[in-house]
Amino acid sequence: MAVTQSKPIVFYDFISRDPKTRPCNPNTWKARYCLNYKGLAYTTIYIEYHWQDVEAVCKESGIPPSRTNPDGTPKYTLPSIIDPTTGTAVSDSFRIAEYLDKAYPETPVVLPPGTRGLQAAFVEGLFPKMLPLIKFGMDPTASKFITEKSEAYFRRVRGADWGPGVTLKDIYPDTQEEKNVEWKNLEKAFEGIGNWIGQENKFIMGDRPTFGDFALAAFLWWARELWGEDSEEWKEISTRWGEGRSGKMLENLDQYGAF
Repeated sequence: MAVTQSKPIVFYDFISRDPKTRPCNPNTWKARYCLNYKGLAYTTIYIEYHWQDVEAVCKESGIPPSRTNPDGTPKYTLPSIIDPTTGTAVSDSFRIAEYLDKAYPETPVVLPPGTRGLQAAFVEGLFPKMLPLIKFGMDPTASKFITEKSEAYFRRVRGADWGPGVTLKDIYPDTQEEKNVEWKNLEKAFEGIGNWIGQENKFIMGDRPTFGDFALAAFLWWARELWGEDSEEWKEISTRWGEGRSGKMLENLDQYGAF
């Protein structure tokens, strides 16, 4: 399947409230890191954070659904890509990584042979550890990233993800006591992730980044954007916890953070 790229890949991402800032979604950043790391040419089409907009664009462009809804209907999500060079459309960041490795094997690999299961397990295990961070990213901070057009929808569906009748205000650690608890949980999470990686490794597989690193970096990037690079929160995450391994990792991957 190996080909020589002749046309830029079309990459579909969520638009942020301020188009001049970095795109707002950690999930799509996994695919963006892959594209940048592999040095593939691409253009970005930004879409509102609303399922109707995403579904309409994906259907019109021939992008397949990434999964199914509980009622069995197809679910269209971002990130998604269309590769005009091969006429291929792919959704879901992990599937995109697999496709790019297969189509362009001469570029740096993001899922090294024999590591697919390990990479998938790392990413799956990463999400529950990041739940404290996700809580801090809810109301009132959600409006920092989501556009005014999409904010009402985002608040409705993201609250429902946590249970019937749940709102973002219910998720966000509102009191100082709640913040202290979730902050401690987040510290434990990053300490645990640091132990997974080990002190000797620059990245989870050694000296070269792979998909798991991009998944972790996406959350780290979000944390940096959430609190600000000069904030005490980010300084603690990036320089104090786990001997500063998280901050060093993100710095090493910033060269692949173009958008």
